[in-house]
Amino acid sequence: MEKYQRHQGCTKISLNQTLVDQLLKLFSSKGLTPEDLVVLSGAHTIGFAHCKQFVSRLYDYKGTKKPDPYMDPRLFKVLKMSCPQFGGNVDIVAPFDVTTPFSFDNAYYGNLEAKLGLLASDQALSLDPRTKSLWFKIWQRINLSFSRLLLLLWRKWEAVLYCDPNVVSVEVEGRIVSAIGPGFTNQTLTLHVSELCLKVLNMRLFPNEETGKTWDLSVVQKNYEVLLVSQFTLHGILKGNKPDFHVAMPPEKVKPFYASLVEKFQKAYKQDAVKDGVFGAMMKVDLVNDGPVTMHLDSAQLSK
Repeated sequence: MEKYQRHQGCTKISLNQTLVDQLLKLFSSKGLTPEDLVVLSGAHTIGFAHCKQFVSRLYDYKGTKKPDPYMDPRLFKVLKMSCPQFGGNVDIVAPFDVTTPFSFDNAYYGNLEAKLGLLASDQALSLDPRTKSLWFKIWQRINLSFSRLLLLLWRKWEAVLYCDPNVVSVEVEGRIVSAIGPGFTNQTLTLHVSELCLKVLNMRLFPNEETGKTWDLSVVQKNYEVLLVSQFTLHGILKGNKPDFHVAMPPEKVKPFYASLVEKFQKAYKQDAVKDGVFGAMMKVDLVNDGPVTMHLDSAQLSK
């Protein structure tokens, strides 16, 4: 989508409207709705863009030789220091989310309200009447303040709970057994598994074909499957630039906790519809999906 911010609109139509027109047309050609466009654009809560993808906003908005008036002057000042108009380092990047660039949260959407969007395409979506209401409605409805467990749901026949965005289906010694699962810390022992289980099973993230609503039905209502797989890596935090693993749960405590989590899901839903991997095994993970939405769930927050 970044390429659209470099296109200039005609003089009688605002650049924001032109950008949104192009994006809506592109997504429609792929069978996607305006709501799909807004949801997928939300992935910019994490990530970076090179200067060339937004430099026109700094120096030549709509051919005026002036900055984009829809960019906060504070952001303009910072970006101008990193991205000069001529002769800059082509490897320099800036974060999509300028306030919490390394957190999967909802700060990015507040940034757009404050005119702190990096890309013209994202800022345009937050300003255009056709997408503005969708933009904030969707991200106010979905709580993105979670931190430890990721739920990946896709519009097919499976729901996958996982903790590493680089893995999804599981293969052990040439045999596929399941996919993805939660990570663990020392604090996990005190977390409420029941709240986490119920939240996952009841989140309304699937489309309702009868009503046409995109975010309306749960995995239970759709009679889909749940796949849980332990994430066999250390839980780490950063102290400055140095990794710290003191919060990682001891292995002897992780396995029984994970087993209780799987059992809770099976009892709360249907045993044959909840599957898991092989704890502690070397697992190869793979995924085929269409249009995933990634959710962050923190059971410590759910239990409050």
